[in-house]
Amino acid sequence: MVRNAEAEEWDLYIDFEAKAKKEEGIKSKSRQRFEEDMEQVRAGLNKKKGTKVLEQVHTQIGRVKERHRRVSGLYRITVVPDKNAIDVTWTLQSEKEKKKLNGIYRLRSNRESITVEEFWQIYTNLTQVESAFKSMKSELGFRPIHHQKEQRVDAHLFITLLAYHICHSIGHRLRAHGICHHWETIRDVLSGHVRVTTTMKGEGNRSIHIRKNSRPTTEQRKIYKALDIAKLPGKVIKAILQKRKK
Repeated sequence: MVRNAEAEEWDLYIDFEAKAKKEEGIKSKSRQRFEEDMEQVRAGLNKKKGTKVLEQVHTQIGRVKERHRRVSGLYRITVVPDKNAIDVTWTLQSEKEKKKLNGIYRLRSNRESITVEEFWQIYTNLTQVESAFKSMKSELGFRPIHHQKEQRVDAHLFITLLAYHICHSIGHRLRAHGICHHWETIRDVLSGHVRVTTTMKGEGNRSIHIRKNSRPTTEQRKIYKALDIAKLPGKVIKAILQKRKK
């Protein structure tokens, strides 16, 4: 954490090694695609019906740079016009300096007295709020709102916020036990635990229906235990039905 006296702020620099490797992999693929597109521009200059006008060449290069904004600034592109032909070259520059910034993030705060732990806690709280809105819009169906009447819209918002508070409470209890799954993951894990109805033919016109729970998996048991929920909710129900004779 560094004090920025000019802006009267604190700057917190965070270095994520895993993020750095991920960003470098993404940039490596982006550089490869950029160079492939530039090769197509160069190949078009030598084709019989390819682009021979200098302004059109610059336009094509501009489109390539726009598609690959992440890495286009790492290249020095040179266009050499000639009476007979146009040549395009590109060289990679200052890549070592760019690599130093991979995985490094800067957080800023204008609070006078703040510790590194408080700084990080405020930032993680912000990410939780952003995750909450994402959860409401995707998993809880907050958007789009198809209602037209104000009362129905208010009810839609109220139910969504109520559902979010329940999801947040569940997530908080699970994280306290070391289970840090997103709500969508929790639903996917628990979706395999169901109530099954088995139907068998009995004597005469009778049919026997037995309804019971399937056996929970190890991951499902962990979630139930963290939430203090019975691993086999509901009793076994047995029903014998007599078919009426026509």
